[in-house]
Amino acid sequence: MNRIFWLIITSLCLFSCKNQEMPVSYLRSDMRIDRLSDSSYLSDVRSMVFDQYLYVTDYERNQIIKLTPEGELLGYLGAKGKGPGEFLGASDIIVHGDSLWVYNDGNGSFEVFRSDGHLQTIRLPDNIDYSGGFNFFLLRDRLFLSSVSETNSLCSFDVKTSSIELFGQPKVFDTDIHTRIRNNRHLSGTDSCIFAVSDNMPVIEKYSHSGQLLETLDYSGIPIVRERLGVIRENTTPNGYTLLVEDVCYDDGKLFLLLYANRGNRISCSDILVIDVSDRNMSCQRLLNLGDSWYGTICASGSRLYAFSNSGLERFILG
Repeated sequence: MNRIFWLIITSLCLFSCKNQEMPVSYLRSDMRIDRLSDSSYLSDVRSMVFDQYLYVTDYERNQIIKLTPEGELLGYLGAKGKGPGEFLGASDIIVHGDSLWVYNDGNGSFEVFRSDGHLQTIRLPDNIDYSGGFNFFLLRDRLFLSSVSETNSLCSFDVKTSSIELFGQPKVFDTDIHTRIRNNRHLSGTDSCIFAVSDNMPVIEKYSHSGQLLETLDYSGIPIVRERLGVIRENTTPNGYTLLVEDVCYDDGKLFLLLYANRGNRISCSDILVIDVSDRNMSCQRLLNLGDSWYGTICASGSRLYAFSNSGLERFILG
């Protein structure tokens, strides 16, 4: 598909959150744990997912921790090592049917578990440039991943046939390094589409499963986002950049974006932008503020929102 066609599609599908002020809900946690019932501590939680139970990846412990909705310990999966079902950095996690898929950062593989233990190891081909730290999405046998090249920013990998499909047009920056490192995306999805969220640009892209761009949302008009973008411009270096989005999760027609914010001389990571993606057009709904702690990962399910911070694992009730 040529570049002119993509530009026409993008211009037709571009929407913007132009609200100068977003409604803000200030949440307070009704549960906080930093020590588990076996007297061990949560240390470096990189990702969480909820599906009847809460599954937490602890990067330092190299384990998946299974908890009840109330935070009671039910067990562990995985261990440190180089063998099947072992980790050198347990990173991003998703639930797919009755299985858990966890990215093994040190081994560059996906470890697949069921409740009774390790199921299989999935290794990616060398021409897929996925290095972890970004959410992935699985639909049946197709893994959707962020993988940046000169012509594409996303890919799908069929774990049964090993076929690869490339899609997503990267933004071209002033240098090749920035084009490569600033076009990664956090991916979430449904049975009908995929959502791609940049960690440094105020852009959400909506794709069909075949890779067609359906819609783009620009949320740069929100005041705390606009202020953060000024910081990003001032602090971007030749070999690096400053983050806007720390984590993303999807639940029941909504995307939750954990944002960095600058208020005067204070930097925080405790604001969540809620995007309604249930209708034909995506729209900014509200901001959630979790207080004064610094949060690294979030997970929403129904009326609950779980967040891990320097104070431990917390649960909030969504009104």
